[in-house]
Parts: sequence; structure tokens; C-alpha cells
Amino acid sequence: MKGIIDFTNAKLGYRDYGGSDSKLSIVYQGENYMLKFPEEKTKNMDIQTSEANNVFSEYIGSHIMQMVGLPAHETMIGIYKGEPVVACKDFVPKGYRLQEFEWFSKNIFRKNELGRIPTYNQLYQTFNQNPRLNPIKEKGIQRYWDTFVVDALIGNFDRHRGNWGYLVNEDTGNIQLAPVYDCGSSLYPNLSEKSFQTILNNPDEILKRIYVFPKAALNRTDNIEKVEKFGYFDLLSSDFDKNCCSSLKRIAPKIHLQEINKMIDGTPLLSDKKKDFYKKMLQYRKELIIDKSLELQIHRNCNKTEKMGLDDLLNELKKSNEKLNRSNENPQKSFDR
Repeated sequence: MKGIIDFTNAKLGYRDYGGSDSKLSIVYQGENYMLKFPEEKTKNMDIQTSEANNVFSEYIGSHIMQMVGLPAHETMIGIYKGEPVVACKDFVPKGYRLQEFEWFSKNIFRKNELGRIPTYNQLYQTFNQNPRLNPIKEKGIQRYWDTFVVDALIGNFDRHRGNWGYLVNEDTGNIQLAPVYDCGSSLYPNLSEKSFQTILNNPDEILKRIYVFPKAALNRTDNIEKVEKFGYFDLLSSDFDKNCCSSLKRIAPKIHLQEINKMIDGTPLLSDKKKDFYKKMLQYRKELIIDKSLELQIHRNCNKTEKMGLDDLLNELKKSNEKLNRSNENPQKSFDR
């Protein structure tokens, strides 16, 4: 395939990369990279695919992070033995190692007190009570919520305790924020291409994938046996967390869909159907989660959180859909407000 990087004959590396999906350590042009492969999935419904699109989700999600000003690992789309892969450049400098947030939590809580995803209280208790995080506590909290806002845009459902972390140097004691990584669970990776148009033609199906699922990997209660995840819109549109509110106000103006759409159109190996679906769903998520939450924050009475009923949601979706249709009729028009 012309212009596509083939990693098949790349030198094998010896870096150890954790996680549940298949990975391979390689050396490309003298740099260490981690290759991530498409995940194989068991289909439970007709709308699902047996081979997840996590490769493209990782690439696009990471690039969107960078486009709003967040440091994220560098990614490239290529092939390995004929299969699409995403190559993620190793970002750990010499003398440092990546220490995931999970490790810092384990220093504060016992194993039976921790679930796969952090609880809201455990998030702040870890930042406040682990002395190792003191040098970067404020920046760490800000980075978490900045990432949360972008995860809301791209629909990331798996920012669990092991999917963000810090770069630490044991010899010097230096600790730094690591770039954002692991965005493969965004952009509905388990949906099949044949389901795209079915979803886009049904307002109820669109609304489900905006307001009902995916939800954030953050437990609103301390009950790790019965997890209650925050809905992205529910949290972003409320005044529940002042740091979250600040991140929304800071990140939302930096989201430029016209630039994001150009990046998606230039993504190698991505089918036209996937490009169209990703662009439209990002349009809806920006309009109905990010923009609407910001609007509610700005106009909210400080002692009142506005709620939206089904009719309100349908009306907002109709407005967004009309705007999307107008943009499709005039490709030169910006998607942004």
C-alpha cells in the first residue's frame, strides 16, 4: 500500500508494555515504539464488530488531545503483516519510568478498597494524601480534568486507574506529568460499519450514545462492588466539581472541529464510512455535551443545576443535526459556533 508504513520487518525491541490488548515492542528509525493491534471481540449484538477499531481510536483520540493543547504520545498508523496497527512512540526518557496512578492509589488504600476504576473520593484522597504527588498535585488534578473534558468529546469509556500516570526518576526523586496515552476505548470502537448509518438515521440511538453511554471511568460512590459511573454530560453541566468546571471553560474554546475533521480525513487506512461516522458523532458530542455544558455553566444560578428532559435532548439533537446538514451542503463552512 503506497505511502503506508510497513512495520513488519522492524527491529524487535525489549520494552515491556502492560494492558489487556496485544502489543509488540519495536525499534523504528532508532526510536522505541509500541505497536498496538486490533482487539478481537465477541459479538453480542448485530451492531458490533468482531475486530475492534481501537487502532484508529488510539490514533484519532491522541491527535485530538494534542490539537487542544494537551501533551499526548505520538502515534502513527501503519501495517504489520498486512494488519492495521497504531505505532505509539515510547515517551519515557532515560532514567525515568512510567508510574501509573494505580500505584499511587495502592499506597493509600488496601487492595480490597480499590476497584478497576477510581471513585471520586479516592481520586482526590490519592492526590491529597500521597506525599510523592505533592510536587505536581495541582498540575496533576488539572491534567486529570482537562483530559476528562476531551474524553467526553471522544467518548472514552476506559480511563481507569492504569490509563494515566507520571514519569518518575528514582535517583533524583523528580516526578513529572506523563503525556496522555491509551485512548483506544474512544469513538465507539466495538461498532461495526454496517451499524453506522442505522445509528445516524435514528435520533434515539444517537442520544443513547451521547447521554446514556459511554460513561466516564469514574465512580460517583465509594461502593466498588456496585459501580455508578458519572455520565459525562451530568458532571460537566453541573457545578459538582470546581476543577472540572475550570477545565471545561479552558478546553472547550480550543476544540476546533474543522481542524479535527481534516485530521480524520487524512487518517491512513480509514474507510469513508468510518470517517463520516466519526466526524458526525464528534459534531454531536461537541454540540450536545461540551457546548451545552458550557452554556449551562455560564448561565446557571449558582445554587441550581439545570436538568434536561427527553424533549429537551431531542430538540438539542435536532438543532445539531440541522447545523450538520447545513455544513455538509457547504463544505467550506466551519463546524464551529
